[in-house]
Amino acid sequence: MPRACQTGFTLIEVTVALAIFALCIGALYEEFGGALRRSERVRDREQALLFAQSLLAQLRVSPAPWAASTSGRSTDGWWWREDVAPFDAGTDARNPWKAFAVTVRVRRDAVGAREVALKSVELAKTAP
Repeated sequence: MPRACQTGFTLIEVTVALAIFALCIGALYEEFGGALRRSERVRDREQALLFAQSLLAQLRVSPAPWAASTSGRSTDGWWWREDVAPFDAGTDARNPWKAFAVTVRVRRDAVGAREVALKSVELAKTAP
């Protein structure tokens, strides 16, 4: 008598297919987790840049002479530091407008957090 045709998968084929499926799911899970961590870092960097720009804008509207160095901590957990130094622009000493090199550094409260630095050359009118 002829043997009946076998249809379906064997246990080994099903086990191998499940193992491949599990590896693919694990790889996708790891990739999505990495993308989430990267997006958090990008978001933190953008927030730090916005905060640094805000500090620089506050400095621009405050009257000169500016303090050589100031620092502080925001209520949102950002540590910041502003450094101001004279910038030699080669102008006449009698000119009341002076150039200053300004560096604003911002970092998160966390240990090992990356620091964002914003540098600018600002003009300020000083007493003649």
